[in-house]
Amino acid sequence: MAVGRFFRAWFYYEKVKRFGDVPWMGAPIEVNDTAALYRPRDPRTLVMDSVLADCRSFPGPIWDLGANFIKHSLQRSTVELASAGS
Repeated sequence: MAVGRFFRAWFYYEKVKRFGDVPWMGAPIEVNDTAALYRPRDPRTLVMDSVLADCRSFPGPIWDLGANFIKHSLQRSTVELASAGS
C-alpha cells in the first residue's frame, strides 16, 4: 500500500510541478463517472497537502526515501532556476 501511495505522490508532484493546479483524486473512480473525470482543478496547496498526508502514513524507510527524493528534486529545481537567470 505504501509503495502505491509513494508513486501516487510522485505522480502528483510531477503534475503540480508542470501544470500548477490539478484535480485531486483521493479515491478510486469509475470509468463512466464523468463528473469525477471532468471535475475542475483543485488548488496546488490542497493537492500537495494531500500528498504530504499520504507520505506521512508511510513506514520509516519509504518515508525517508520519499522525503529524500522531494528534497533532492527541490534542490535541483532551485539550481536550475538560478542557472537559468545567468
